[in-house]
Amino acid sequence: PNTLNALQEAGFVATLVTCLDFYEKKGNKEHQNQILNALFHLCKINRARQEEAAAAGIIPHLQNFITLNSPLKQFALPMICEFAHSHSRVRQHLWKHNGVQFFLSLLYQEYWQVKALEALATWLSEEQARVETILIEPQNVRTLVDLFNSHENNYFQNLLNPFIQLLTTSLALRKAVGMTSVLPKLMEWLSHPNPSVRLNLLKLIHTLFEGMSPDRRKFTGYHMEPLILVVLRNEDALLVREMASVVLSDFASVKS
Repeated sequence: PNTLNALQEAGFVATLVTCLDFYEKKGNKEHQNQILNALFHLCKINRARQEEAAAAGIIPHLQNFITLNSPLKQFALPMICEFAHSHSRVRQHLWKHNGVQFFLSLLYQEYWQVKALEALATWLSEEQARVETILIEPQNVRTLVDLFNSHENNYFQNLLNPFIQLLTTSLALRKAVGMTSVLPKLMEWLSHPNPSVRLNLLKLIHTLFEGMSPDRRKFTGYHMEPLILVVLRNEDALLVREMASVVLSDFASVKS
């Protein structure tokens, strides 16, 4: 740590970013690899050095490595995702380089979906107004909903918590997602063998229901009550049964 702090005080972070820019233009991959590796370890879990790197102009380089599918994206992807959890000043640099839209584009890369969604959830919770404006654009809502399309998604269960966080933070996003075809897709996952997944799915359905007023009757059109009743009757996990009861109460309130 003392060595890293000494390097930081000497302005080493900004110097490395300048060198990265030089060698990227030269096309020297070996030097780029060494420099980005060093920056990765310097910036890891250190907000001050993340801020220095962002201010020095590292973000477009990271985006370029990822977009071009360079081998260097093994460093670039975790770095840029971590920046969303950093200081507001770092996120300001992300914003200048269309960071929200860039994280949305990462949702098409299965291995990085969770990190990208967590980055968006954190950024939304910190700067709701401007991030929300982009997330609720129709094409971006479709991108979020498409996360639930494939039953072969190995990271599906890890997507639920950040997705719930997004919807809990933004009423506008809850309404926008609730008006899509996401509900039938969520219902298809309720037979998942992991009880924590079933619990989070029910929480997600409840969260969407809360955001749909005055359009909650849309929920009854999907005939979800029988499926929720099956969960309630056959479920061993107490928390899942309790959440299923909450969702059934939601549906009952629409009919009353």
